[in-house]
Amino acid sequence: MSIWKNIRNWASQYSEAENNQEHFEKMRALGELSAGLVHEVCSPLTVILARTTHLRGLLKTGELDPQQLEQSLEQIELTARHIEKVVLGVKALSRNTQEESFVRASLDEILGMTISLVRSKLLQLQIELRIEPLEQEFKIDCRPAQITQVLLNLLLNAVEAIEAIGNETSRSGKKWISIEIARNENSLELQIANSGPAIPEAIRSRVMEPHFTTKAQGTGLGLSISKQIMEAHQGELLLKSDELTCFLLRMPLAYTHVREAA
Repeated sequence: MSIWKNIRNWASQYSEAENNQEHFEKMRALGELSAGLVHEVCSPLTVILARTTHLRGLLKTGELDPQQLEQSLEQIELTARHIEKVVLGVKALSRNTQEESFVRASLDEILGMTISLVRSKLLQLQIELRIEPLEQEFKIDCRPAQITQVLLNLLLNAVEAIEAIGNETSRSGKKWISIEIARNENSLELQIANSGPAIPEAIRSRVMEPHFTTKAQGTGLGLSISKQIMEAHQGELLLKSDELTCFLLRMPLAYTHVREAA
């Protein structure tokens, strides 16, 4: 699909646009994920088409019963919802959101949209995503696309760290990324850890400096921009001192004066 090729071309053409670094980082991430995103849309569409063709055949032969119809419609709806998450994630990240107003948004929805963008890559690399379902719905006052960008950057960094070990096994013998969510008084804390190698002590204090990178093709902007976004949200992004690489996102719970996201 040409849209993904256009995204990659756009990112290449504007890689030197210092005044638009945040938007460039989003386009770079989408370009990196483009093949998987095409799969995340086309594969579910194939399921929907197969289901509808099967239902039409049963209808013609008079073999379609209400229970079977209900089950098929439920599967079609779930599949369509997945496509919707992917499309909304791409749409959100492709906008320049720096001037957008803060809105009240569901953390669960933001997480779901972000995970849908990396799901295909995780499956391809056989990386297990460990995340506990939220016991309650948490609302945050934010620019949802920017929080998606921060989460996506941390998840992609985790994927790259795990890829770096190649065929070697992690300490636990498995490849995984974990997301832990906890409430701390009036704030939310998200910890994102992975089974890849820990960040060396010598560079831990520099990883969020602008343009600092250890990657051959890296820009050194992802973490520094993510840190700026969190600070603009009255929150913070920290690298925890741990044997594993673990980033901590802390942000305030919703206040009362910000409108609900549409």
